[in-house]
Amino acid sequence: NHVHFVQNAVGFSNVLKEFLTNISLQSDDKVLFGMPDTVFGGNPFYEMLLRQGIVCGLFTTNEDSKVDRLYINEKKFAVKEAKSPILQNLFWGLLKFDGSDLLTMEDQGHFLKYSEIGDIINQNNFSCIEAGHYLDLGTWDNYNEYLKNY
Repeated sequence: NHVHFVQNAVGFSNVLKEFLTNISLQSDDKVLFGMPDTVFGGNPFYEMLLRQGIVCGLFTTNEDSKVDRLYINEKKFAVKEAKSPILQNLFWGLLKFDGSDLLTMEDQGHFLKYSEIGDIINQNNFSCIEAGHYLDLGTWDNYNEYLKNY
């Protein structure tokens, strides 16, 4: 099923909070979370849905943009940080949650404590997959790149 809703508060974690407010989630449901202005140059969805728990679809960026990047020697995200010697070029661009993950996060008050999803993910166990090519159409540069290449 597809659900559309309006994010009423700033911060990506509030998208998940609004999602939970607008649907009746079951613990065995699978939820894929990605930005609506993103084009995925591959199909990471199948592998992500086969795994249990939280799965982060990782994409590469060489830009110095602030995204939730993985630390080089830790399984933890640096939230909204630019590239540095201690941070990888890998960032999450797609997330998979089991319904039980989101319900537990809600019960533990994560959506009230944190405004960014990266902070919430860091409070939980998660696995990662390399998810292929990612193009964010939310900027004119990326939109023009998309038109040029596709």
